[in-house]
Amino acid sequence: MKLLDMTSARTGLALTVRHARLALLAGGVYALAYALEAVTAARLSAAEGPLWHWLLAMLAGFVAVIPAAAAFVRLGLGQGARLSLGQDERRLLGVMALIWVLLFTVLGTAGLALMFMITALAVINVDVTAQPPAGPVDIFALFGTGEWIVAIVIMAAFAGFSLWFAARLAFSLPSTVDSARIRVLSIWPASSGRWVEIGLTLLAAAAPGLVILIAWNAAAASLTGIWPGLPYQGAEGEAAPLALIAGLGALHGLLKIALAAAPACAALGALYVKYQSDSPLEA
Repeated sequence: MKLLDMTSARTGLALTVRHARLALLAGGVYALAYALEAVTAARLSAAEGPLWHWLLAMLAGFVAVIPAAAAFVRLGLGQGARLSLGQDERRLLGVMALIWVLLFTVLGTAGLALMFMITALAVINVDVTAQPPAGPVDIFALFGTGEWIVAIVIMAAFAGFSLWFAARLAFSLPSTVDSARIRVLSIWPASSGRWVEIGLTLLAAAAPGLVILIAWNAAAASLTGIWPGLPYQGAEGEAAPLALIAGLGALHGLLKIALAAAPACAALGALYVKYQSDSPLEA
């Protein structure tokens, strides 16, 4: 099993650089949605806005990612460079919705099982005859060395399963664009034995952008007290101005798409083409 396809990763990066204006335009579309997410999240955390505002903003962000994903998957497949709202985008919207349902169902169930196991570990050594505490209990404070080892193994297994499951679903995007029909579970066998290569190739393509994104977030946090990719609170715990939150959020969204998501999607398309040329994937 090959661990990494640097050719596809480099192709994703090269296509993003060659089509920088397209990447910035796609990032700009998402930036507007992410700025709205940031503002509604800030208002929600300050108890100044309703939950449905934030949920609508999240939905807008979900939809805003689709044109960028379609555009750069097409580039990776060797098709034309364009940002549009056509049939490819509508099919990818359906695919992404199905993927999120699968992720929520499977990983949510596994996550609940993980929580029950961690809780069970915490109560192994609890004296059931003792007076229960009045306030919240830090269950990790109840762990001994053995419980910590078991908990780390369980959490690592959950993380590994999550990455495996997401990587196995990744080919749904290029396969849907290439075949002009929605494909999720039907393309699942094509990623068998390849999930490590898929995951590491996408990570390699996105890595330079992720480094820049982390550096930008750290700089923003240092200068303003706000980490744009995380909860929006001022350094002293006071609510930050909404205009500042929106501006930082917009730039964060732009960088996230243009520098990380775009090369990853192009690399995914290139990797799919490589597998198709080696041996045609199941139709």
